[in-house]
Amino acid sequence: MKKYIAAGFFSVLTFGAYAGEAIIPYWHMYSTETPCISISNVSNKAVNFKVTLYNQDSSKYTGDLQFAKNIAMLDQDTLLPARGTAKFCLQKTASEFFGHGVIKTSEIDEAGGKSFVIAHSRQVHVAGGYHSSAVPINGGLPF
Repeated sequence: MKKYIAAGFFSVLTFGAYAGEAIIPYWHMYSTETPCISISNVSNKAVNFKVTLYNQDSSKYTGDLQFAKNIAMLDQDTLLPARGTAKFCLQKTASEFFGHGVIKTSEIDEAGGKSFVIAHSRQVHVAGGYHSSAVPINGGLPF
């Protein structure tokens, strides 16, 4: 019985750090590969969010975004309207970068309940044609 309780406890921990924050477990950017991330507000009210990516050496990634909608830059609070979606890819470079990231949300107005967002990431490979691989964020669950 203790094994089942422990397994249930750890499986819940896997899905998210805590409410309002989710881990991007992996991203990799190179001349033939880039991550693309989308964040959707599934609530009836606006919410602030911030995406921070960390390089393999623990420094913050500060490169340019490509195909960005409803987000201007990384590591900056951004307003996401009710039922709105933001998306971006990283601008590919000849240098290789990889690491993990964090998406944090914060309420604009505490009245009316908690806002929830969902996020999705995919690695896009362009060598020999376009291919992509899904990288789940928070198990696909709202946070």
